[in-house]
Amino acid sequence: MVFDYWPDEIAEPIVREIDVVLNHASAGFLTMGIGRALFFASSGVEAVRLALNRAYRDNDARSLLKQRVQSVVFVLVGATLIFCD
Repeated sequence: MVFDYWPDEIAEPIVREIDVVLNHASAGFLTMGIGRALFFASSGVEAVRLALNRAYRDNDARSLLKQRVQSVVFVLVGATLIFCD
């Protein structure tokens, strides 16, 4: 709908590229994208956890793997709640 207001010389190449990305993208790229998004979002949760631990001078004795798994679960639950609203 936005592209209807743009001149054809500008809108046509953009629409063509969007069509290529949406209709011809492989599942491997989608999987890598989801994995990276999940990793970076859980890293944000880890950063907040680290900041709170330092602010309250708390020592978290859990393993890094357990902390990361918990952060991934927080991200997945949060995303589910946002998209299933």
